Amino acid sequence: GYGIALLIDILAGVLTGSAFGKEVKSLHQLGEFMTLGQCFIAIDPDKMIGIENFKERVDKEIEMIKGSKPSKGVKEVLLPGEREFLEEERRRREGIPIDEKLWKKLEELEKKPF
Repeated sequence: GYGIALLIDILAGVLTGSAFGKEVKSLHQLGEFMTLGQCFIAIDPDKMIGIENFKERVDKEIEMIKGSKPSKGVKEVLLPGEREFLEEERRRREGIPIDEKLWKKLEELEKKPF
């Protein structure tokens, strides 16, 4: 959330001498000069705690998160990207729903594409 956004703004904007905070223009303001910064960080877990230890600890972190009590009205706690992954699996299995009206238009295009 807010903490991660602030950290990214400091690393990619403040630290690089680029625009940050309200100085960053909207991507919809085409044609205007922007001073956008970037910051790349490479971390090798093997050099810190060993890759196997890292994997075990990440698995434990996931177990803790998934084992958390969901908020009222929520079925389960999901990890970032998990909802999309599950939806992709479902759609590969069951297909992608398409409105009947749109389907008929697509069939017409198939017969007469141009």
